[in-house]
Amino acid sequence: MAIPPTRKQLADWQAAGADPADKPRTRYKLGPVWDRSQVDPLPPLAEPVALDPPITESDGDTLAWRCHALRP
Repeated sequence: MAIPPTRKQLADWQAAGADPADKPRTRYKLGPVWDRSQVDPLPPLAEPVALDPPITESDGDTLAWRCHALRP
């Protein structure tokens, strides 16, 4: 990646006489590069799930098997 001189660096260089030998240079920086072959494709979108609780009709002792954990 190329990093050109900043405006401040160029202004300071011009204020110092603009000697071509002292002109701020473009710097280069290494950075990561990705290729499509290096990454996995995203999975398909998930199917939405209903958020409503299941509702069953309760009569008598149909849920008695659940109540023993609530009793001391």
